Amino acid sequence: MTKKRKGIISFAVVIMVCIALYILWSQRPVKVLYIDSYKGVMFDIVVDHLPWLDRDRINWFLTHREELEKNHPTLKGNIYEITFLDVGAGFMSLRENPHEDLLCFDTIKEEKNCIEKNTLLVVHFYNHGVTDFDIGYGGPAYQKIGNGKIERKPD
Repeated sequence: MTKKRKGIISFAVVIMVCIALYILWSQRPVKVLYIDSYKGVMFDIVVDHLPWLDRDRINWFLTHREELEKNHPTLKGNIYEITFLDVGAGFMSLRENPHEDLLCFDTIKEEKNCIEKNTLLVVHFYNHGVTDFDIGYGGPAYQKIGNGKIERKPD
């Protein structure tokens, strides 16, 4: 077998492994680990992961919104914003990690009540039926308009 042919086969194997890993990651159910509310209009939802691609994150939310509201009744009503955060290495103590950029939840009465700030998706709701989706902070932004179509917002 020639060197070029071995290189092509190796490249194909790497691509197939990456595709398989992506499919496995995407099919894994998202676990909601904690929900925190600010005056019932802004919510932080800590999850174990979200899909990798922007459109998959948005579609996951749109597909699971009713389920989230059913399982967590506080999510019904006039919500302004939902922020999905990655649990990362898990909940940790601010005292043990004073130099980390942590988000701490006062409603958790244990010492390990903080997570690293890693925003996966922010959903903004507006009164006129428009919904915005920000992928992380500073990432791409999308908008769901009246007809249900989702468009990327200009940078």
